[in-house]
Amino acid sequence: MNTHIWANIFGAIGIGLIFITAIFKNKNLVLSVQSFGHIFLGISDIFSGAYAALSQEILCMIRDIGIITKKANLAFKIIILLIIAGVGITVNIIVDKCNIFGFFAVGGNILFTIDIFFNNKNVILFKLISAINSLLWMLLFLDYKVYTTAIANGASAVINAFVALYLLIRYKEGKIDRLGHRKSWDEERKNHKDTEFDLSEKEDIDELLK
Repeated sequence: MNTHIWANIFGAIGIGLIFITAIFKNKNLVLSVQSFGHIFLGISDIFSGAYAALSQEILCMIRDIGIITKKANLAFKIIILLIIAGVGITVNIIVDKCNIFGFFAVGGNILFTIDIFFNNKNVILFKLISAINSLLWMLLFLDYKVYTTAIANGASAVINAFVALYLLIRYKEGKIDRLGHRKSWDEERKNHKDTEFDLSEKEDIDELLK
């Protein structure tokens, strides 16, 4: 088999792992599964010659492990961000000959990294930025003709966007908080305009639970 076929096979496995995280809300669970995805995507990058992408996969794996193991202090976060930006841009200039889509992918990775490092209170923003990041990587993989990975990234972007929209609607309705956790009955009642209806409904439910 030629290198493009191997790139697509490993890319499909890697992006498949990352794809399923689109439905997860827990950040550590997302990063744990994605860490394995980065390994397969890195192998795919070797076969496709996407060395800028390979450098990003390696750094993403280090970043994710640092967060999962709670080793990501402020110094670690700053260093990883600088390395992701510096290495990604440098490799893209020298090896990938200033591929514009490579810059897009690095930019998406920087944006996603900033979010998972410093955003601990807004799952809606986390899913939205995940969608943007997947979209930018889709463009790079399309350019490298790794179509399975590109399609999966596109699908991941769509799912993340829909999840972000769904959570936003639920948040506006007062059903969940910014972390995506369902609010207690009393918290929901405070956000409801028809207080009398809420109280009677609560009494009915309380009666059923007796």
